[in-house]
Parts: sequence; C-alpha cells; structure tokens
Amino acid sequence: MSAPRRRGRRAALVILDGVGIGAAHDAEAYGDSGSHTLGNTARAVGGLDLPQLESLGLGTLDDLAGMRADVSPVGARTTLQPASAGKDSTTGHWELCGVVLDRPFPTYPRGFPPAVIAAFERATGRPVIGNEVASGTEIIDRLGDEQARSGGWIVYTSADSVFQVAAHEAVVPLVELYRACETARALLVAPHNVSRVIARPFTGVSGGTSARPTVAISRSRPPGRRCWMRSSRQGSPAQASARWMTCLPGAASRRTTRRATPRGSGASANGSPETRVGSSSPT
Repeated sequence: MSAPRRRGRRAALVILDGVGIGAAHDAEAYGDSGSHTLGNTARAVGGLDLPQLESLGLGTLDDLAGMRADVSPVGARTTLQPASAGKDSTTGHWELCGVVLDRPFPTYPRGFPPAVIAAFERATGRPVIGNEVASGTEIIDRLGDEQARSGGWIVYTSADSVFQVAAHEAVVPLVELYRACETARALLVAPHNVSRVIARPFTGVSGGTSARPTVAISRSRPPGRRCWMRSSRQGSPAQASARWMTCLPGAASRRTTRRATPRGSGASANGSPETRVGSSSPT
C-alpha cells in the first residue's frame, strides 16, 4: 500500500518581464538612470485601470497614474532591489530562485568578436551578416533581402546578453535554424557565455518581412541549488511551467506544465525550443 501523498501549500509566481517600478540602485551602470517603466506606461495611457492589482496595493508602492494609494490592501506588497550583477532576464529569474550572480553575463555593444563569428560560420557552414546591436524588426527589414540572397545568418545582439540569429524560413529551414542556435549555445562558453541564444525566423518579401515569435535556446546552467530543487528535496513536489524552465534549465522542460524533479532523480536537461521570455529591467 503506497504512502499517502504529502500535501503542501502552493504558490503561483507570475513574472512581468521588463515592467520595472523605478530605477534600481545600479541603474546608472547600465544606462538606465531614471527608468520607471510602470510609471511611464501609466502616464502614456492616461492612467492604469487595474482594479485587482489596485486592491492588492499597487498604488501604495509608488505614484502611478490611475492607481489609488488610499486603499486598505488585501495582500502583502513591496518593491525589491536586485542583488545580482547584470540586468538580463535570466539573471533576475535565477535570483528569484535563490541564485545570486556576482558577475553579469557578457554583453557586446560593438558586436561579437571576429573569433566568435568565425567559429559559428565554420560550425554551421553559412556566412554571417550584421553582427551588431540592433532591434530585431529593424535589422530584418534592413538585411532580409541580403540574407535571402546569401543564404547566411543575420546575427545581432542587444543591450541584454543575447546572441540572436535570424533567417528567412524559405531560405533556411526552421530545423536548421534551431540546430544552428544549439551550435551557438555550445560554442558560447566563458568568457563569451551569453545568457541566451535566440532564434528569429521570419517570412515575407522585401519591404514586408514579418518576424515569427522568437524562440530561446538556452542552456546556461545556474550555479548552486534552485528553490524548486530545495522544495523537491524537502518533500514538496515542484511544478514548473515551460516558460519558467526555459530560464532555469536542468529540469525537464516541455511546452506543457509538468512535474520537475531534482537532478539525479530521473530529470534531464531538455533542449526543446521554448517561447522567449522578454528582456527584463530592474524591478
């Protein structure tokens, strides 16, 4: 007769990436002095209409247009300052799970070093164009025709620690694009261990290209134990969503929610592409 299943309390953790409520203490180091995404958004739309969050006390945290501060909150609320170095989504997600980084993931404001690009070209058998900091939609519009003619990769990065690879679906099959991103992930080791490798397939014709949803290929492993792992080892089964596990590899990762078990208990890192979680700001 099997032992009765242990019941524990559950918590649902919802993350709005990039929705900061004021500049972090180290914002100046990242060119973000004075940032306040939530406040600026509230002003831009003429005030927020979020009655449930208002009842939880969102308006008591800062001056937010449309949010009342004279409420009796029905829940606990606070603002947090990051302890980790860096501002990447992965950094923030790891910190929420108890992993604090003392060094940020590398960023490339002038593009990737020639040696990194050359290694990627050799490993994939296709040339690279771009290699610059750019918006995905802008660089695809600008270099999409050249990519279609050359059959190469559009490689670019951003203010975050990302290696992004774009290709037209009619020129490079999706499976090859995803394989190239897996190759890049394997090549990008310290000191070039970027947080995420991101695939950007696109379709369309000159002047009318359309990017499909981005896909993150991420296998950066966080050091130390994560909170879900500690919870599992203490007898509380941890449930992890696919998007969350994209930023916390080392557990089973699928497009549907499934139970995550500690490493060494049957779990394996999974390289399935997952929908990208957006870039984060200090919150």
